[in-house]
Amino acid sequence: YLKLIITALSRLPSLNLTIYRGVKGIIASEHEKYKVGSELVWWGFSSCSAIRDISENDHFLGQTGARTLFVIDCIKGKNIQNHSRFKKENEILLLPATHVKVISYEQQPNNLHVIHLQEIESSDILLESVSAEKEIQDLKKMSIRKTKLRTLIISSMIIGHYRNTKLKAYMQQCKSESEAHLNGRRLSNSEVEVVVQKLIPEKK
Repeated sequence: YLKLIITALSRLPSLNLTIYRGVKGIIASEHEKYKVGSELVWWGFSSCSAIRDISENDHFLGQTGARTLFVIDCIKGKNIQNHSRFKKENEILLLPATHVKVISYEQQPNNLHVIHLQEIESSDILLESVSAEKEIQDLKKMSIRKTKLRTLIISSMIIGHYRNTKLKAYMQQCKSESEAHLNGRRLSNSEVEVVVQKLIPEKK
């Protein structure tokens, strides 16, 4: 599922803009990681907004307690506003394994921490990219294989039903005769078993 999601997001254009992420309850040990000049990796999906006021509202940042506002100059943000349930939030998504560098760290009154980050290029590849053309070809091949298998199964069922019907008719005919002539008839193992079980005992 992760590969499907990231492959789908890779189809969206990468945005170079300033975005915001408000987080409640960041503990002191976490803040120690964000020293100016430090480089970090955000391993999860990070939901941000292109509008600062949205990230600062009570649902995200709030007005009291320890909290952090990340101001991020991104270069690979994905605008998912048209695919999000909350369209008014102008949501920008950062993909897993996003590398950032700490530009500044400011502690403001009321226990508010404002951390300015710059997204940086990384040589790490989260998942191997999948071209649209390759995906289409793979889907076509899979569809063809399924169609052939379905046709084979249906054909086998039809042939099997036809052969069983003919065999039953012949066996019914043989019941009134003293001998059952099977020479020249091409019988499968299962059909031979039917003959042995049903017809031969009646001839004894």
